[in-house]
Formats: sequence, C-alpha cells, structure tokens
Amino acid sequence: MKANAPLPRTPLALAVMNLLMEQPMHPYEMKSRMKERGHDQVVKIKGGSIYDTVERLEKGGFIKSQETSREGRRPERTVYAITDTG
Repeated sequence: MKANAPLPRTPLALAVMNLLMEQPMHPYEMKSRMKERGHDQVVKIKGGSIYDTVERLEKGGFIKSQETSREGRRPERTVYAITDTG
C-alpha cells in the first residue's frame, strides 16, 4: 500500500473489493454482478464511476491488474485482483 493511501470508505469501493475477494474480474463484470445481485439499488453505479473507483483502489495498492486481453474488435479488458493490503 502507498504510504498515504486512504482506506477505501465508499460503498462502491467496498463492493468492488468484496467482489474481488470472490475471484479476479474486470470492471464490466463487476458492474454486471452488482446489478444481478441488486447491489445497484444500494450502491450508486453511474457511468464510469466503477472505473474511477478501480483506478483509485489500484493506485492505493488495494487491488492490482492481473491481465489485459482483447477479443476481436471489442475493447481491452483488464482483470483485477485484490492484494494482501486490500
């Protein structure tokens, strides 16, 4: 963890870390799982907010990118995993 990285306190950050405790996944999959489970009724997921949250968690050392892949003409997808700090 970075020296001054604040602990994640937003509901979205905690939900992301909770999902990554289950298994590594990319942000789009995180968003889909939250909706499937009804978490979007409690946690605000707007536009790119999940990507911003993932970026903050990665900069803070709570999660790390595991792999980046692309299928055909689809956008690149980066899979993230929780760290020991997270």
